[in-house]
Amino acid sequence: MDTYDDSTYNALAGISLGLVFILALIPLIIWIVTLVGIVRSPRWTPAFKALWALAALPTGIVGMVCWFVWGAKEGNRPLPPAPSAGPSPQV
Repeated sequence: MDTYDDSTYNALAGISLGLVFILALIPLIIWIVTLVGIVRSPRWTPAFKALWALAALPTGIVGMVCWFVWGAKEGNRPLPPAPSAGPSPQV
């Protein structure tokens, strides 16, 4: 007959608590990476960054995946060259 003593139960409880902590930490890390990516994207204006943050962060993993699939790709493209103020000088 197999019985668990208190030390075995406590060890299993500690392992399961650690596993729950790690599994809860993963979405938090993804959330922080998403927020940093939104803030650092050079192409989006502050208004679009706020919209992305409001769309991506509260919706959980789905919103974060949408940011990485569409928003990050578009937001991190190089900016086009700024137009010149006047006609280019003739040499």
